[in-house]
Amino acid sequence: MLLARFLLRAVPLLALARAVRVRREIRSLPEAERAAVFAALTVMKNTSQADGEARFGPDFVNYEAFVVKHAHCATHPRCDQGHYGPAFATYHRAFNLLMERSLLSVDPGIEALPYWDYNLDLERYADPRDSEVWTASYFGENEGDPADGYMIRDGPFAAWRVHADARALSPGLGNA
Repeated sequence: MLLARFLLRAVPLLALARAVRVRREIRSLPEAERAAVFAALTVMKNTSQADGEARFGPDFVNYEAFVVKHAHCATHPRCDQGHYGPAFATYHRAFNLLMERSLLSVDPGIEALPYWDYNLDLERYADPRDSEVWTASYFGENEGDPADGYMIRDGPFAAWRVHADARALSPGLGNA
């Protein structure tokens, strides 16, 4: 009887252990894994929510939806709900988990959402803008083209258009 109870309790723990993902610093990823993450992000950027859900399942979230979610939180009429208070860590943990699940829906081979440890750059460079993350192999240049709305000109996200006004993505933005 005790063994049966133990096994019943252990099964969910085993399932949880299989679900645990280990996030790695972006520069520690082999080039092919980094390219897979960037490719999945590009799919998220270029696929509508409806098409993405139909193709990749219910965990898919269009990249622009993340822009809107973050903007809604930051421009809430009562105050910035995700940055200036006790909700910061919880909000961003949930946001990262949602993005990670969307990435994995596009490419299950991605082990986990990588992160950028900017502290490494503070230790290595007098000017963190000199970091390799601001090269074409990672995020692209750090300042962009002032003549083109500061759009970056190199790297995997160079062709992305940035909406100057998030209200164009969500007419109700700021009125939540």
